[in-house]
Amino acid sequence: MDIKLLGPTEVAVDGAPTSLGGPRQRAVLVDLALHAGRVVTMSQLVEDLWGGSPPSSAGHTVENYVSRLRRVLHVEGMPGVLVSGGSGYRLNVSPGRVDALCFGELAARGRAAFDRGDATAAAGFLSTALALWRGPALADVQDSAFAPIAARRLESDRLAAFESLTDARLVLGQHREVVSELGRAIDIDPYRERFHAQLIVALYRCGRQADAVAAFQKARSRLAEDLGLEPDRELRELERAVLLQAPELDPPSPSPPLAVKGLPPPGDVAVAP
Repeated sequence: MDIKLLGPTEVAVDGAPTSLGGPRQRAVLVDLALHAGRVVTMSQLVEDLWGGSPPSSAGHTVENYVSRLRRVLHVEGMPGVLVSGGSGYRLNVSPGRVDALCFGELAARGRAAFDRGDATAAAGFLSTALALWRGPALADVQDSAFAPIAARRLESDRLAAFESLTDARLVLGQHREVVSELGRAIDIDPYRERFHAQLIVALYRCGRQADAVAAFQKARSRLAEDLGLEPDRELRELERAVLLQAPELDPPSPSPPLAVKGLPPPGDVAVAP
């Protein structure tokens, strides 16, 4: 069974999609899938679905949702996947079958590869992680209390993975390829100073010193006007390095082409390489 949460909820058994019922029923499965292999208590499920104001029948309603999901899974030939455990329920699937959990594992492997100096492996892991996204996370269960928070966390992780992928691609000499993708990333998160720093470096390495300086000025104006803040020290020092044409900003030696997937705009489909 494969469970996709990075976009509208999808569950497939042997490649065939499965109907999951209404939004609250899907939300129960999503919550359990985010904790695949671990027990989620009844009290936690109730809180996750309704927040601090559950109906008096909340526990019974959750039991009904679980019962219906079990029937669906039984019909699909997956009995015993959704089981009672302790004071709650457990979804007995490998984390590798849940795209959101697989994304986190791949992103962690990518960062670890980069930290040990293997930019090629890092780009491969991170590109594969980002290609799992089909649109906004948990898109069809947003009425449940837990979903907006979980979705924001996943989106933050997605931007962090793109940031790490861009670091790897800059090491690999792919500065021309990342310029437009960084522009889209800045549109999504305009106050993430690391994106601005990466764009400045990429522009400079493309021989566009004036554009790199302009990118710094644009970032400074946005931070000042919107947040009343000055750029951090890293960004200010980067502007100085660009103006001085510091040799540490020069592009690395050319690397072999590497097919990677960057950051699609919100809601766009990421196609696996």
